[in-house]
Amino acid sequence: VHSSPMIDQMKRDEIQARFQRAGIESMCEEYSTTFVDDEFLPSQQSVGELHQDRGSAIPGKLHSSELVWLRPTVMNREYESDFEWTVFNDPNSCDIIQGYLGDCWLMSALAMVAERPDVLEKIFLTKVYSKIGLYQVRLCVDGVWRVITVDDFFPCRQSSRSFAFAYGRNKQLWVPLVEKAFAKALGKYERLRTGTVIEGFALLTGAPCESISLEDDDLDKDLLWATLKSASEAGFIMGASCGAGGKQRIATETSQSHGLRTRHAYSVLDVRQEGCHRLIRLRNPWGRRVWIGDWSDNWSGWPADLKRRLLPPGEHSPGAFWMPYADFLLHFYRLELAKLRDHLNWAELRVPCKIGGSWTNEAVALMLIIEEPTEMCCSLFREGSRSDSEHDDLFISVHRLSPQGQVGELEMRSSRNLKHMVSTGDFFIRPGHYIILPMSISSVNRGSVPLNGSLVVHSNKQLFGETVKCPPQMATDALVQLTLKEGEEHQIYDGVVARTLSKQFGGLLVMVDNFSDSHAILTTDCT
Repeated sequence: VHSSPMIDQMKRDEIQARFQRAGIESMCEEYSTTFVDDEFLPSQQSVGELHQDRGSAIPGKLHSSELVWLRPTVMNREYESDFEWTVFNDPNSCDIIQGYLGDCWLMSALAMVAERPDVLEKIFLTKVYSKIGLYQVRLCVDGVWRVITVDDFFPCRQSSRSFAFAYGRNKQLWVPLVEKAFAKALGKYERLRTGTVIEGFALLTGAPCESISLEDDDLDKDLLWATLKSASEAGFIMGASCGAGGKQRIATETSQSHGLRTRHAYSVLDVRQEGCHRLIRLRNPWGRRVWIGDWSDNWSGWPADLKRRLLPPGEHSPGAFWMPYADFLLHFYRLELAKLRDHLNWAELRVPCKIGGSWTNEAVALMLIIEEPTEMCCSLFREGSRSDSEHDDLFISVHRLSPQGQVGELEMRSSRNLKHMVSTGDFFIRPGHYIILPMSISSVNRGSVPLNGSLVVHSNKQLFGETVKCPPQMATDALVQLTLKEGEEHQIYDGVVARTLSKQFGGLLVMVDNFSDSHAILTTDCT
């Protein structure tokens, strides 16, 4: 297998979608009818069970039985009678209205992507209103690019005869089309409830994504600032989550009194170093409720020349505001990035893989040949995690291969998490032979069949690789190399050394080396 520029895959998808679209249009013309998607019918089954209120936006306010499926042309939108139905009408983040579904994670990610119209429009292969109700949306589902064809029947409230779930202002369809396309990919709308912004970024962009905690006690603020600056200059899409997170550093009331909405995601628009001042520009996707404090629009302490440059007269952007970096770290707990590099001609390699399972079932690894120094990022996705009740860990490790083909020194790894996806982040790698191992230790412990997933490698150079079987010995060798490099060493007694690893591992890994002539017995107490 070999990687290819990201634009090449998009062109292939567009050609295939064009043929599919032509066939459907021909059939609709022959029978003088509009398109009805028989793979995702306008039915109760396609909605799911909303009455459980698990993660719903407004619990108890909507039941599936209150819904009726309508096309846009028969909806009640009298208050927008001046507008015609369209896919786009100068789209921006303020156009998004979240409905009763509880998928604010997806709407937040979509709002941040909408800050980049060039990126937003690539999602839609159908860019104009379709009279037969046929639309094609391109999403990266579980690490795999898919063109999803949908009709324009949308769940509506019977009482209002208007959208029950997300929709766009001024009769724009791009918002409900994304929501419906992903609902179809998952089988029902119900499965869209609860998620993370980074999951939305990966779905909408297919780019390598990274989540950075702002709560770590050892957070290097200068290094983080440099990361923010370089990410902004590179044109990455960034979002930040406001609120307490895992640590209560500041009272919720304090954030709210300063105009911020807690448990809410904001777009990061710009990062500036102005003399000794470190400033960040953010936007509330709602277009209202902005920061009230130093460097806000009405702050009295603005230097006149700086205000003219950063807040030009007559250029008002709803929901946008500047705030100091120090206050940003105080009120926000997580930063999430989508590293868009298609304009730099980065390549991607997407490989279906088997992850974990019992030690007797051979999973799959990816062997790579690196011919020149390369910057890369590895991501691992689990297929169907939104519809599966099991919560399994994911983990990637990248190792140099010895001349004999044995797993050698650890080059890079992801954290080990119970998440939909994990990523190594960006790293540089020297020429040589390498092995990338996708793992799931919890699925091994459970003795289940291997999980289906997708291993994705983004790189600034073309890569050549081969999928190989990953026998148990290869996986254990990888864990040994990980512990040798990162484990904390404990001298038990002469000739016996224990190493433990827990940082970014979501558990405890223990390895004992016995160089003595005596037996060593390891016991663990996890109570």
